[in-house]
Amino acid sequence: NGAGKSTLMRCMTGIRNVDAGRMFVAPKVEVGYLEQTAVSGSTNTVWEEARSRMTELLEAERMLEEAEEAMYAGDMTAGEKLERAQEAYEAAGGPTSEREITNVLTGLGFKREQFHKPCSEFSGGWQMRIALARLLLGPAGRMAAGGGGGGLLLLDEPTNHLDSAAIKWLGSFLKASGGTMVIVSHDEALLEEACSHIVEVRGRKLHQFTGTFTKFLEQRAEREAQLLAQAQAQADEIARLQGFVDRFGAKASKATQAQSRMKLIEKLKDEAVEAPAASSGAGPGDATKVTLKLPRAPACHMEALVVKEGAVGWGSPSPGSTPLLSGVNFTVKRGQRILVLGPNGAGKSTLIKALAGNIPLWSGQRKVGDGVRISYFSQDLAQDLPLDMAALDYVEEVARREDPSMTMQKCRQALGALGLRDSMALQKIGVLSGGEKARVALAAFALVPCNVLLLDEASNHLDAATINVLTGALQEFEGAIVAITHNPAFAASLNATHILRVQDGGAELKDKIGELSAADFEHKPSKPPPKSKGGKGAKNGATAQSKQAPTAAAAPAPPAPAAAPAKGAGGAGGKKRATLSWKEQEEYKKLSKEMEVLGAKRDKLQAKVSQLASGADFKALEKSSLELAELVDQLESKEIRWLELAEIAGDI
Repeated sequence: NGAGKSTLMRCMTGIRNVDAGRMFVAPKVEVGYLEQTAVSGSTNTVWEEARSRMTELLEAERMLEEAEEAMYAGDMTAGEKLERAQEAYEAAGGPTSEREITNVLTGLGFKREQFHKPCSEFSGGWQMRIALARLLLGPAGRMAAGGGGGGLLLLDEPTNHLDSAAIKWLGSFLKASGGTMVIVSHDEALLEEACSHIVEVRGRKLHQFTGTFTKFLEQRAEREAQLLAQAQAQADEIARLQGFVDRFGAKASKATQAQSRMKLIEKLKDEAVEAPAASSGAGPGDATKVTLKLPRAPACHMEALVVKEGAVGWGSPSPGSTPLLSGVNFTVKRGQRILVLGPNGAGKSTLIKALAGNIPLWSGQRKVGDGVRISYFSQDLAQDLPLDMAALDYVEEVARREDPSMTMQKCRQALGALGLRDSMALQKIGVLSGGEKARVALAAFALVPCNVLLLDEASNHLDAATINVLTGALQEFEGAIVAITHNPAFAASLNATHILRVQDGGAELKDKIGELSAADFEHKPSKPPPKSKGGKGAKNGATAQSKQAPTAAAAPAPPAPAAAPAKGAGGAGGKKRATLSWKEQEEYKKLSKEMEVLGAKRDKLQAKVSQLASGADFKALEKSSLELAELVDQLESKEIRWLELAEIAGDI
């Protein structure tokens, strides 16, 4: 955390200038950027926001509307306008766009009934999912997903608010895409699934590795061993030569030899191999000392929290509204470690908020035992920090609410133990990275004594070293813990005694038997899903698979159709041809040959651009990049036409 990863990303987007040197983005590259912070303030629905940056599709729909208006107005050029609009609509993926949007939204955990809810009704974590969906459906995302050139996705901690199912889907989506992407993430599963290269930020430098995350750890260990061996060998040789100089430098007969060895020593020092900066044993990055110790849990009643016939939901109950969960009955006892599992949107976070007393139950009872003191740490806590306050001031303010005698020195120590030392503690929260903000929230959390910990995705934003010390502190904690997490390693480290399964509108507490497995994080509905209603649209939506967005299950029919092409878009009578004309057959053969030639040229140019990128000939690099971009455009336009003909011919 705080090594400069997000700052580097912002430089790549042009949001922030580099302090020295230059950074280039090739011409005609569509850059898509996902920041760590959620997008809020949108008045759109989830569906509208997700498709709001599908610029080519939106423009084609506008053209269709104008063409239809022209037809109603009796415009003689309306037919020509309609034909151009229909071509643009098809080229923009209009016929399959609804399925594509549905696949992305469902892949990221949204239910169909949530598609038409306003974005403002969702928490910061869910708004991040909306922002991610919008990015993947935008120009850069669609170019990347389509396998074409020109799409560059910059994803800063994309998994922070995703559960295991959504992370798995995102990993498959990114792996299947043919585009270029740069990902900042502490999620090892995503890095293993989606990445072909790893760049480690360590010792204020970038260290590049080829291969998966596992290969990176192996290569780094080998590289460090080699560098340390070389550095030691050079040090030994310098010491040997220096010994000769010290011994014989004053003797006239050995003066010439001593002088030669002095020159050799200077040369060795100039060429000395730099010993690698100490790495974090737990994962990538610099070795940093991070510690965390939670205050001793005060004594309290054995039954710390009791919920009887509880019902919870989003917002406040209104006539006709249905709660997320109802008939909830369980007791949290002192010393229990309860792991909360369930699918996206089942109501886990809402239930935890109700347990904390942050929101009221819709119905039922919540009882808090004598002497119970609750601390609540949520995935959105870091986002809700006051950005204008200094980190130290915030921690001190929070700690003194519970303990007026808390000293500034103790607050400094808490921040320092989590790596925010010296001037870092005095910086405004707004300038800190996402991981550093999470550490500020964690420092305040660690200073307040409690006997019930409620954790909602507490490992989000934290690097491997900080997660390790957090789990260590939790293992020593003697109070009750109720935790939601999508991180299997974090879940295993909690040593859970019970599982609270939240699913199908209810919550059931059971003893944990045996070790956790991947199946515990794959939440299959116990009730059969409702059958989709008939109709051609429903059938197509339920069976067809989107090339842009791979998904484990067939996509359901989109809940709300977007603007569709006017009648006649599919040809006379809507019938689909099954044969090519003689002229089209010749065109089909010619396109196949041309695409093969252009593909070979593209591969050569890509290799040339990669070679030039490592040198200093920027003019040659720019020239070759422009040539490559033009060549890719030519290839894509021919490929689109080839696909049209191939589909008619029945070859695809």
